[in-house]
Amino acid sequence: MLTTPPGSYESFRQRNRRRTYSVNPRTGIAADTIRRYGREHQLAVWDMYSILGGAERACKNWKEAGLMRPDHVHYMPEAYALPGELLYEAIINAYNQYVVF
Repeated sequence: MLTTPPGSYESFRQRNRRRTYSVNPRTGIAADTIRRYGREHQLAVWDMYSILGGAERACKNWKEAGLMRPDHVHYMPEAYALPGELLYEAIINAYNQYVVF
């Protein structure tokens, strides 16, 4: 099973200015590449990037919930557990649907 990455920011520092952050566009490209590879090779893909909000909200949801560290790249410890719980629920739900049908 493949998973797509969660959202992240990239930082910039302009001359004599404070560091600024913007959504890292390469994360979306990586997620698209993983989804396409999974389709082409008939592999299961858990699309964490889309589940967490995709290009519009993946980073912002983490930041607004206070789950992102000040560097805007890494997460707080409790944030690393959340995707694991979501993946577990997705697998259990898929299994339950499989055994019912």
